[in-house]
Amino acid sequence: MSKYSPEMCKIASDYIGSGHSVEALAAELKVSRETIYTWRNSEKEGYHPEFALALEDGYNRRNALLESELHQLALTGKGNASALIFMCKNFCGMRDDFGVDHTTNGKDLPVPILQYVPIDDRNKKDNGNEKPA
Repeated sequence: MSKYSPEMCKIASDYIGSGHSVEALAAELKVSRETIYTWRNSEKEGYHPEFALALEDGYNRRNALLESELHQLALTGKGNASALIFMCKNFCGMRDDFGVDHTTNGKDLPVPILQYVPIDDRNKKDNGNEKPA
């Protein structure tokens, strides 16, 4: 396992907080991703609580940064919406669908307004009367 130093806490917080991933942080620190997870995981040998707090601070700052950028994009229309939405979904846990039914309150859907009209009935008018021959 790579040697840990307390200076890595500030690097981790700043790097993650500026929008980078854990994988990018691992490359910056020249360690594996698994090493980063070991340093932050309280159930593993090699755990460093100050590093876990630094990562948490970085995650919070990154989420705030991305949400702020998304807000600015909505206001100005300037920026890469697809990339920003992708990052928000991956880093902030945002989703398009929260599985909430906003239309029926859990009840069955109503009977459809449209109905099937057989081909044989296509010559009938909308009011149900047949066209004169």
